[in-house]
Amino acid sequence: MNEIKKCLCCEKTFTRNEKYRMSTKTWNRMNYCSRECFFNKLPDKEYFEKKIKELYSNCKETKKGCIEWKGRVENNGYIGMCLRNKFKTGHRFVWEYFKGEIPTGMHVLHKCDNRRCINIDHLFLGTNLDNIKDMCSKNRHNNYSKLNKNKVEEVLKLAETGMIYKDIAKVFNVSRTRVNGLAVKHGIKRA
Repeated sequence: MNEIKKCLCCEKTFTRNEKYRMSTKTWNRMNYCSRECFFNKLPDKEYFEKKIKELYSNCKETKKGCIEWKGRVENNGYIGMCLRNKFKTGHRFVWEYFKGEIPTGMHVLHKCDNRRCINIDHLFLGTNLDNIKDMCSKNRHNNYSKLNKNKVEEVLKLAETGMIYKDIAKVFNVSRTRVNGLAVKHGIKRA
């Protein structure tokens, strides 16, 4: 009986070879026609074209023009990909595919602030400082900047009195974790 499969890499068909007495279990696990395909030895151009098609096939366009990934994302909210056994974020891969190499020290930033977006028109290069300025201009900065020196002292005084961190956090519009971090840093122990 000739069983036929399609290679996941090059998409050519291949058959089960009975003369090597391959078990059914081994055959069921085989997804590649050769060692080269197993190790993704497609030429770069073909390999990256295939990956970009896979990426865009799992996206939808939003009203704002974002081409948004519908699948799973990493804990940081970005699309994670494995390319030639190396991790890369989706928006960086898209930039490199369409625009070329990313210079050392540069970041790929989103105009739309949507981490799932891979619309090349929504991406631009910038330094870490550019990223911070962009974040602040759009009022997306984190809770750490909400506490100046005086407010930190007030938080610590309330923590020393035994007030619940959750309540302190509400007063200063920060996270409970931030209050706890300040308390630990300054040696305040919970009652």
